[in-house]
Amino acid sequence: MHAVALEALDQFADDLVVHGWTTAELFAVHPKIGTMRVDTCGAFVIGGRRTTAVRADRIEFGLTTYYRNVPGAGVGIPVWDFRW
Repeated sequence: MHAVALEALDQFADDLVVHGWTTAELFAVHPKIGTMRVDTCGAFVIGGRRTTAVRADRIEFGLTTYYRNVPGAGVGIPVWDFRW
């Protein structure tokens, strides 16, 4: 996750900013159980693959896509703030 997130930031930082992607949308995990609830995880936490495109409504990872603003999805905390 770390390596592909850094690569994505290097390649797509401008697009992420232009489209207003937030820290939570990119790096969040559930505040109590971490990645066990993927509906609160950010794109780079569950993507796990190289980013191929950043759009206003989604981030593409080859054949996998993370969609933004999914009804019912929770909001997590940044992975670096997670504590067991």
